Amino acid sequence: MLRHRSLLVVAAITLLASACDTPKTAVGMTLDGNGDPVAVIKPCHADATIFAVSIKRFSDNSLVWEITSDAGTRQRSFPIGVVPPGFQEVVPYDPRALQGQVQVTFKTSELPGDYANIDVSNVHAGTVLLNGKQVTMTAFDSRDTCG
Repeated sequence: MLRHRSLLVVAAITLLASACDTPKTAVGMTLDGNGDPVAVIKPCHADATIFAVSIKRFSDNSLVWEITSDAGTRQRSFPIGVVPPGFQEVVPYDPRALQGQVQVTFKTSELPGDYANIDVSNVHAGTVLLNGKQVTMTAFDSRDTCG
């Protein structure tokens, strides 16, 4: 009986340890100085590569904007509607479509599709909307996303 308990404890510790190795990425949205929306990401590792960014509306499940790249980038903020060098715009951005609840998704070298659900009406300049809360850009950048 003691041996079975020991095996269960070892299995539980192994599962917990492997879960801690999974990178956690912070995804949010802010407004730039002109009031234009910017999708932002803080991956676990500084050398993580971003291969795609997409924004989808909940109301009708339609894509608002999508960009992809075979080579990727280490860029961490993506002004919505601006296509970075090396990326292709798969779905052109229509500013009128960015409203209500949206899902911002990043495909990275760490995770195939890390996302955040964003209420666009709560996005403001000078802060990042992250998990439904406003945080400063400094707080966003200093988040521990590996722990």
